[in-house]
Amino acid sequence: MKLLEKHFEIALETPDGITRLRELILKLAMQGKLVEQNLKEQSAHELIEDIKKERQKLIKLGKIRKQKELELIKNDETLYQLPSNWKWVRLNEFGTWKSGSTPNRSNSSFYNGNIPWVKSGEVKQGLIKETSEAISELALEKCSLDLNPRGSVLVAMYGANIGEVGILDIEATTNQAVCACNIFSLINNKYLFNLISSLKQNFINQGAGAAQPNISREKIINTIVPLPPFEEQKRIVEKIDQLMLLCDKLEAERNSKNKLQLQINSAAINNLIKANDEISFNKAWSFIANRFDTLYTVKQNVTVLKDVILNLAIKGKLVGQNDNDESIENYLKKIIEEKNELLKKGLMKKQASFPIKDNDFPFSIPLRWKWICLGEIVSLLGDGIHGTPEYDIHGEYYFINGNNLTDGKIEIKENTKTVSNEQFIKHKRNLNDKTVFVSINGTIGNVAFYNNEKIILGKSACYFNLVNVNKNYIKIILNSSYFLNYAFSSATGTTIKNVSLKTMRELPIPLPPLNEQERIVERVNQLFKLCDTLEKNIEQSSKKQSQLLNAVLAQV
Repeated sequence: MKLLEKHFEIALETPDGITRLRELILKLAMQGKLVEQNLKEQSAHELIEDIKKERQKLIKLGKIRKQKELELIKNDETLYQLPSNWKWVRLNEFGTWKSGSTPNRSNSSFYNGNIPWVKSGEVKQGLIKETSEAISELALEKCSLDLNPRGSVLVAMYGANIGEVGILDIEATTNQAVCACNIFSLINNKYLFNLISSLKQNFINQGAGAAQPNISREKIINTIVPLPPFEEQKRIVEKIDQLMLLCDKLEAERNSKNKLQLQINSAAINNLIKANDEISFNKAWSFIANRFDTLYTVKQNVTVLKDVILNLAIKGKLVGQNDNDESIENYLKKIIEEKNELLKKGLMKKQASFPIKDNDFPFSIPLRWKWICLGEIVSLLGDGIHGTPEYDIHGEYYFINGNNLTDGKIEIKENTKTVSNEQFIKHKRNLNDKTVFVSINGTIGNVAFYNNEKIILGKSACYFNLVNVNKNYIKIILNSSYFLNYAFSSATGTTIKNVSLKTMRELPIPLPPLNEQERIVERVNQLFKLCDTLEKNIEQSSKKQSQLLNAVLAQV
């Protein structure tokens, strides 16, 4: 234990270190390695005999029912060597275990009473002082319910809450997803609380596989566990409390450190965003660049930095403007001329104009730039089929949607369906090397380029063909929080969000000259490579710290 305490700092720096420390504390406690044994105390073997006498007495008094004897524990069922004065037992020996029920919801007289009724999601409070619902005396009388005394230990048995444990600080009933243990007098309820906490993963594993994961009362009471002497249970609880308090302090220290780091990073980012000239921008960037090792030790900060880079890029603050670049006016004339040529050749249809009013500009851009709607710089904008094609497991063409678009590429997944050539001809869209895809239904903002893949599109994928615009620059815009904020503010739907094609056509694009678009793309790529390196360093550092913690814990 002393070795472990010396390396708390390692746990502090390891992402899951404190969680693993807590797990180890419980593991050591249940192996009899956390406190010293006192052989003068009543042994667990003697304790279990006294518990049997208490059970028989309660049966005679009619307070509990006689239960079926459980199987004796075989030597090959035990997990490790216990101290000589401990004993392997089943959880059934700790008290009487009962699950509750849910009174008929259609009978209003069963509810809004004054008897607390615990549901599985309320067990993880630890010390259960209140419940969101209460039942009536009539429900207690008519339904399969027991009023569990204060101090009872509750275990959640269903769904995401499997293995959660709590102690009643009130008298209460439970629903069928909770099993309550009314403990015997020679069992410390806080010891049982910690014991079940150490078994949580075991219960989760037992509950896996069903549509709704669950464990039963039978599985709980048959679980084989270590039982220490009664007085040692108290000492174990006291020691666990001390060490968990130390873990709490470590966690608070780490949270405070991370919060301070985030604040410094936010301040540095804000200075970068607010920079009004090249000198102040370079100064703000130098502050960040010189502190990469301290500012960016968690991926969350790198993610923020990436978004800032994208937003600075589309505001004209990432690269300087060049007087030798073609004017934006001439550049836009070329786009119009190219669209007219496509019209003459019948390669596009005449489009409505999408003017942007001066007061609709989302943010300031350089004088050499211009705000223009996406619809003005594309020859075609649409989406995929609003329905389901006829699938063909032997087909050569993939039916893709927004979830197949990943960081500039179309990702064909294992469950991506295929269609025949006939279906492809029926549903194909006019795609080319200037086509950009973006997801607009469900998941918003996934982006990909077309690279001659054999595909047909579903309705959650919007596509547009750019006219004389750098598609990687448009990808920068679509990847930015600017676009996501625009899309979500305009989206319809509650559970599943949908961005209309009209919204996409009217997307305000901050358009720089073509040469500057290329410089922006190059600069963003450079900075993103740096961010990728930072993320890899964070992963490697976390891996190294985890390996070091593993080595330390292996010695405990």
